Amino acid sequence: MHELFNEVNLKKIPKDKKLIVVCHTGTRAAAATMALRAVGFMNAFMFKGGIIELSAEAGRSVVGVLW
Repeated sequence: MHELFNEVNLKKIPKDKKLIVVCHTGTRAAAATMALRAVGFMNAFMFKGGIIELSAEAGRSVVGVLW
């Protein structure tokens, strides 16, 4: 997350498109989304439940997958 909030990287994020923030469980994505909104990215949203929930929705399991 520290890389995301580097000023150079923040300038690369589009403000005219929806931003979907995803992490493994959703916890870090929630924090990042709130922080992005706090600095003006009102187009930031998160996928509740993270990649685990996303994979369950798709009918797959990511438990035990090494990144």
